[in-house]
Amino acid sequence: MITLPSIYSSGMVLQRGVPLPIRGKTTPNTPVSASLGASTATVTSLADGSFLLNLPPQSAGGPHTLTLATAAHTLTVSDVLVGDVWLCSGQSNMEWSVVSSNNSPAELADANFPQLRLLHVPRVQSGTPESDVGVKWQPATSETAREFSAVGFFFARKIHRDLSVPVGITNSSWGGTPAESWTPLPALAAVPALSHLAARATATDRYVPPGPHEEPENTGFPQGWAGNDEVGAWADMAIPQIWQAHGLEHNGTVFFRREITLTVAQAALPATLSLGVVDDIDTTYVNNVQVGRVDTQTPNFWAVRRSYTLAPGTLRAGKNVITVRVFDQWGSGGICGNLEDLYFTVGNDKIPLNGTWRYRAENPLPLRSAAGGQPIDPCQLYNAMIHPLLPFPIRGALWYQGESNADRAHQYRTLLPTLIAAWRKAWDHTVFPFYIVQLANFQPRPEYPGDSQWAELRESQTLAQTALPHVYTISAVDVGDAYDIHPTDKQTVALRLANAALATSYHQPVPWQHPSLKSAAFSGQTVRVEFHHATGLHLRGDRIEGFQLCGEDRKWHWATAQFESPPAPSTSPAVLVSSSPVATPTALRYGWHENPPSTLFNASNLPPLPFRTDTFPGITAGKI
Repeated sequence: MITLPSIYSSGMVLQRGVPLPIRGKTTPNTPVSASLGASTATVTSLADGSFLLNLPPQSAGGPHTLTLATAAHTLTVSDVLVGDVWLCSGQSNMEWSVVSSNNSPAELADANFPQLRLLHVPRVQSGTPESDVGVKWQPATSETAREFSAVGFFFARKIHRDLSVPVGITNSSWGGTPAESWTPLPALAAVPALSHLAARATATDRYVPPGPHEEPENTGFPQGWAGNDEVGAWADMAIPQIWQAHGLEHNGTVFFRREITLTVAQAALPATLSLGVVDDIDTTYVNNVQVGRVDTQTPNFWAVRRSYTLAPGTLRAGKNVITVRVFDQWGSGGICGNLEDLYFTVGNDKIPLNGTWRYRAENPLPLRSAAGGQPIDPCQLYNAMIHPLLPFPIRGALWYQGESNADRAHQYRTLLPTLIAAWRKAWDHTVFPFYIVQLANFQPRPEYPGDSQWAELRESQTLAQTALPHVYTISAVDVGDAYDIHPTDKQTVALRLANAALATSYHQPVPWQHPSLKSAAFSGQTVRVEFHHATGLHLRGDRIEGFQLCGEDRKWHWATAQFESPPAPSTSPAVLVSSSPVATPTALRYGWHENPPSTLFNASNLPPLPFRTDTFPGITAGKI
């Protein structure tokens, strides 16, 4: 008998242009041969029956049949394509699905590509390296793409279309997880600054961060909170938004209610309630009747757009009350999707529901920040979700992660390059390209300038480019959502990643680089700033925002800025920055906040990467 890990399944894509290792098991000490087209290879299995053979490099094409044989057994793997294989990994913004992204009906309608194959690695953790992920490749269809990584799918679709070669995309990601969970134990142990993480992975009395809260009993409904009459003390909140941004600094459960008035004719028509994304779990009522619920039984429940069809007889003429009980298990919570996703449909009438809702906290629970990460030890996800993919060759990797390491952003300067180098070593020292998505903008716009964990994390992501070769960073600082840590515009992120790959990995003439700091000349009260990659630098809005200055006292002040000369499509104009409270500036920062203003863009409509000229210790320095 011959067995192969599930990644070597019918429908797979093999990486073109490189030797193709095939691993499996059979009878001990037995010759095993493999053939793919006209290529063949033979090896003798080891004493435990395992074997690893290498087929010669192949050109893009297919479908082919891979045949493995011993004297007693034959195994065939059909519908094998040769093209480019990409790995996408990270936490929830990489995990975020196509169906929960912008314009999902149209995107899913455009998801059928026979030569684009998807491998969705299950969320599993392990204390020791595993050998199989237990899932097989699937062709891209509107159904298979539905719950797949949106960033990964949109990226792969762009590469497939532009290059006309088969593409395989593997999604191995898990929301709320820190980078050390994706890093192998030997790599952490070998770096003194990270060895405590390796020790944590093997300690018997290790600290386990608190996990998400359990959903408490629903006590509001029995008290009539979903009825037609408002019971108890309720207040107003603008919806959509996360309730922490409104000042409710807790997790737990909150009831929301909104009234609509219908005519006799409308009340008799078919009706649908759309709430968009609810983070995390909702139980939804209309006129005291439960019409829908999404909980942990639904994949990616915290990211699913809610849409509930009402049973006949639920509505009535006159006042109708929509009530949503939201349970936030940790991190941010609320009715927090796109405002255009909030509406009520009766027949052909569409009633918007964004705006003011009434709310009442039912069962507040202590705020547990998802920035603490899932209760997963270092190395666990590498063992279970990356190691089983080896040594299946890949063209490169996409990485969207960092929110769960923001409170240790300075440590991330060491941790992220360690992860990248370890992955490359695991893939037989192949220096494959590694593409990083900087954290998207999040939280309300800043009132005061100063320090920022997320800005420090973005800086660490940028520094990875200089720490290792063939590492590239793209920014998402202009496509986030102030009130949702999971922005739904994954198309822009994927397009920027794809353009970066097309330019750097495939040598296509595609603009992809963000403006970055070239020089900052301090003269009197003014700083003259020049950018790399800033051809066509222009302003969106009525003024340049996002700069801050400080003097010797290290007190930061917002700065005003203007172009030195009128911008033109073919120029890279300098920007003059000053701040009246700072007579003699000594340091400059740009985009230094969780949600910095984004008003500068180059000709490719790419915002500058956040930067600073100072080397002051950050607020995360020393945190381990």
